[in-house]
Amino acid sequence: MFLVFLTVTICFLAIDCNASVISISEEKKLFSYLYHRNVDMDKWIPRARKALCKIRNRYDLIIEREAKKRGLDPDDVTAIIIMESLGKKWAVSRKGACGLMQLMPGTARDMGVRNIFDPDQNIMGGTKYFKKLLDEFGNFDTALAAYNLGPERTKNYLELGFNPSKFFFVKIIKMVKKDLILRK
Repeated sequence: MFLVFLTVTICFLAIDCNASVISISEEKKLFSYLYHRNVDMDKWIPRARKALCKIRNRYDLIIEREAKKRGLDPDDVTAIIIMESLGKKWAVSRKGACGLMQLMPGTARDMGVRNIFDPDQNIMGGTKYFKKLLDEFGNFDTALAAYNLGPERTKNYLELGFNPSKFFFVKIIKMVKKDLILRK
């Protein structure tokens, strides 16, 4: 009887972001997806380089201003823009995130953004939001993961043993910053 109870308990330990019960095998699949998402880097890197040129020409002054206001590294902001939208101000994700920094409409409103597709406002809202996440989580990798996944989802994943430094979004942001941007 005890063995059956223990087995059933172990199978239902993991909880997803909607607080529903998932099995340990589903948890492993989730972390496998988060850690090893397939990105064809041979195709993506040239697109990222092209985006970097566009971002530098069009948005560098805005990025510098908004990053400085919040004590952020402009290279981090540029890397987020490259990863999120490849510098496309009209970008809209399947989930509804919009603009250069891919803000969700509710988050944009919370950050004081009136026109989510206006580069000034989008970068202002994105940097405000990222700074808020840095302050909340106190860790760069975790703040990046929360920027991409959402803070509640990230908190739930952290409780399951999620390691933000292994998350594909965080790894690619760091690679973009190190290998493509290098302002200094």
